[in-house]
Amino acid sequence: DDGYLLFIGRLEPHKGIGTLVEAARLVPDVKLVLAGRLGVPMSEMVAGPLPPNVEYVGFKSGAELDALRRNARAFVIPSTWYENQPFSILEAFAVGKPVITTAIGGMRELVGENERGRIVPLGDAQALAEALRWMHENPQDAAVLGRRAYDYCLANHTPEVHYERVMGIYQQVS
Repeated sequence: DDGYLLFIGRLEPHKGIGTLVEAARLVPDVKLVLAGRLGVPMSEMVAGPLPPNVEYVGFKSGAELDALRRNARAFVIPSTWYENQPFSILEAFAVGKPVITTAIGGMRELVGENERGRIVPLGDAQALAEALRWMHENPQDAAVLGRRAYDYCLANHTPEVHYERVMGIYQQVS
């Protein structure tokens, strides 16, 4: 845990990047790393330059991406899009990291407030800033949420669990 908070994904307006950077401006002591390809120019998502506590590292893959995931304190997924089960949340859980996300779509159920992360209202930069600060100031609690996330992932999202559930459905309908 190197203490930074991490966004991984394509940087697009519907991913909540503008709100995330606005929130980061409110907590200048919290380091935020953005990783992924730009879907549109940063200037179309963010007013002004990135603040000093926000680092855009571009697209990463392989060992570099694995290191970013492992060394983050938490993932931040402030999407404004109704996503059912974002792969990025499962990736966070698989490496034992909690997630800060918005209260829309399946993300709310997947993360659960204070179960495997924190939930914030859609588009609320102040609430997002408070969640960022909380993760920054409470590393032990963040680790507990991360452990719950990892345990949840093992119990619900391994290939073996998926196979058993699919086979159960086939058995019920045959």
